[in-house]
Amino acid sequence: MQDANTKLAESLKAVDKLKTENIVEIKSLKTPSKTALIVLGGCVIMFEDIIKARGREIIMRKVEGTIKKEEDWMNTARIELLDNPKQFLEQLKGYDKEHINQALVAKFNQKIRSEPDFNFEKAKSAGVCIEALYQWEMAMYSFNQIYINTQPLREK
Repeated sequence: MQDANTKLAESLKAVDKLKTENIVEIKSLKTPSKTALIVLGGCVIMFEDIIKARGREIIMRKVEGTIKKEEDWMNTARIELLDNPKQFLEQLKGYDKEHINQALVAKFNQKIRSEPDFNFEKAKSAGVCIEALYQWEMAMYSFNQIYINTQPLREK
């Protein structure tokens, strides 16, 4: 639990350093890097319940050359998260880490953590905002894993 709390504190320091300009910069990217897309996808997943509580859905797009559709993380992030940078920063800082929907944790693990481009070095090279968001996501994920695993001990 100590390690999760340390990561959590570090990630919140990184988020505290973010400014609205950093969020605006990410929102305005015409062709974000693969790592930026993946990290933003992680944010969309972690905030999916909040997006749906607003009566909104994750935007879907057609997969080129097929009839399949997939989640459009960049456009969803632009509209649902990055459109109000100040609010997004507040939501990151106030995220309810002790009550994360476990279906979203599983989705994050399957779709984001499994990506080879989802790592600290690539996030760091993608810019200060993506690095901070990566740290935040990993801190929320790590905290949640430990919180869930230690819940029986806390209930005693």
